[in-house]
Amino acid sequence: MKAESHYGLDVIRAVASFLVVVLHVAAGGFYRFDDNWFAINLYDSFVRVAVPLFLMVTGVLLLNREQPLASFLFRRARRVLPALLFWSAVYAYFQGYSVTDLAGFVRRLATGPVQYHLWYLYALFGIYAFVPVMRAVHLHASVAENRFFLLMWAFVSCIWPVVATHFNFSYDLIDVYWLHSFLGMAVYLLVGAHLGYLLRRSNRLPGFALFALSAAAVAAATHYRALQAGAPDELFYAYLSPFVLLGSIGAFLFLGAAQRADSWISPAVRMLSAHSLGIYCVHVLFIDFTRETLGLSLSSGSAWWTVPVISVLVFALAAATAWVIGRLPLLRRVV
Repeated sequence: MKAESHYGLDVIRAVASFLVVVLHVAAGGFYRFDDNWFAINLYDSFVRVAVPLFLMVTGVLLLNREQPLASFLFRRARRVLPALLFWSAVYAYFQGYSVTDLAGFVRRLATGPVQYHLWYLYALFGIYAFVPVMRAVHLHASVAENRFFLLMWAFVSCIWPVVATHFNFSYDLIDVYWLHSFLGMAVYLLVGAHLGYLLRRSNRLPGFALFALSAAAVAAATHYRALQAGAPDELFYAYLSPFVLLGSIGAFLFLGAAQRADSWISPAVRMLSAHSLGIYCVHVLFIDFTRETLGLSLSSGSAWWTVPVISVLVFALAAATAWVIGRLPLLRRVV
């Protein structure tokens, strides 16, 4: 892969790190159907691509080269397990878990994430376990077979469930025809691996247009469902919804074709990309900090300004913290 493409992947990861902060800041007001809701829905709709973008970058980096199975699994576990253990312990401490109750902490850790956003680290174990299969499909199946698999996945995982729910279809097509093999978010890696060949400047404008139109469609569809039901509904926010899929493809093509800048921007992008895991893990602490210590929350004023201001502040604090931790020899693996 060309150096410019690698820089484009850094841009995607850096931007996705910020988008996930905006997502969690805005999510705090999503179920309050008040005067702020329109702004919150709009912000939230434009950042739903964050997690799919992370997975698509992972696909480009992991599916395009052969690697011995044992070595691959060891390296992935070494990347995720320290972060999961460390950040689970940090959040457990702030939640009031006793430092002497090791058995209780282990039980809590085994049953699910200690803090809501750490679900992603759990998901990575299952996704990485599926990588050898997707790598074989990507590298050794024909182009037609790859495209067939991706189209089936898009229909079964993204299109049919949302359509069936939105229109109240009672027919369970997936169960009737045993289409479960095409379910799951892991296939976003395969989508990224295929799109990696299309990261060029000529695709930036179409990519941006696809992203913007898809995000607008998410906002409009979510607004419509909220008005119909009289309460907010997250159906079109799902990472496996058709508009989020299209928006993720568009954002990937737009951001991934970015050209390296001859200024402070390129080193900053690389730093943010290198610490994206740490930013993801620590940022929720700073959302709580801005609310409880600084008194800054969505209730401080209009969501039009509170969401971006809180998001920028939280992102800056999270990035600085991840950078500092990354310079500590004993902790660098947790970021």
